[in-house]
Amino acid sequence: MGYWDGITANIFRHDTQGRRYYNPFGKWGRIYEVPDELAGRLKRHWQRFHQVTWPLTVALGFLTIWMPWSWKVWLLVWVPYLIGIQVAGIAFAHWTVRPLSEATIARTDLLPVSRREAFIRYTRAVGPRKLQRSLAVSVVGTGLVAVLALLMAMTTGRIALWLVVGLLGALTALEVALWRKADGVEG
Repeated sequence: MGYWDGITANIFRHDTQGRRYYNPFGKWGRIYEVPDELAGRLKRHWQRFHQVTWPLTVALGFLTIWMPWSWKVWLLVWVPYLIGIQVAGIAFAHWTVRPLSEATIARTDLLPVSRREAFIRYTRAVGPRKLQRSLAVSVVGTGLVAVLALLMAMTTGRIALWLVVGLLGALTALEVALWRKADGVEG
């Protein structure tokens, strides 16, 4: 159980017989049948992809905060980075389907997954208590940063800081809602 397990908790879909399918490109791509022996490897591959790209994104985010460059410079940094992540994700998805055989099932034959069910899968994969702890730390962190941004906005009067305060307030409210929702999920 852990964060990276939660990332891959919803990558597979199932049919009425319980067979596992992988559809990395959504309605624009093919559906692949996933044998049991490849399911674990496929999950590990996606976990590793996220373990590489997530720290890069966080590091670039911190660099954005600490470096006093103009927004134009950051636009020149972030846009190519985000495009690169998307291209890498698409290439990686193409690479992951190599050992899989194309399924002869229609999309309509796959069982639907509601948002609630996807959230429950994610929460069980991470672990309800671990998710609550991480959300609690996140609520405290975003709350403190929101207070700091509020103080800075009040003293400087910069409109951008008021937008940051609103965003962090909304993020904190979302995290509190998720924390309360995770409380009802059994591990």
